[in-house]
Amino acid sequence: MKSLPLLILLAIGVHASAQQTIKPAFGKVEKADLQLKECDFDKNAEAMVLFDVCEVYCDFNPNTLADNPLTTQLERHVRIKILTDKGLSRADIHIPYYSYRGLEKVRT
Repeated sequence: MKSLPLLILLAIGVHASAQQTIKPAFGKVEKADLQLKECDFDKNAEAMVLFDVCEVYCDFNPNTLADNPLTTQLERHVRIKILTDKGLSRADIHIPYYSYRGLEKVRT
């Protein structure tokens, strides 16, 4: 229990130093993004990532019945512009999943 106050102070410090990012809402696409025909820095690009934002949330609940009172949630928002037919495969989504004692879950 001596480490609990230290853990709380660390969590507050990490939260306070986190950067705020501006990300567009799902389904809100800028007209300029729709009109893109090629990548500025690579004219032969098949697709390009317009933005990739990831947020991680940690929650400590000592009263939980699970083995681990610490839960982590990761949210990722990626927008990809497909420039050619060959770039269609770049929009495939792969979610890595590791099931150790069934502790991980994937939700959409």
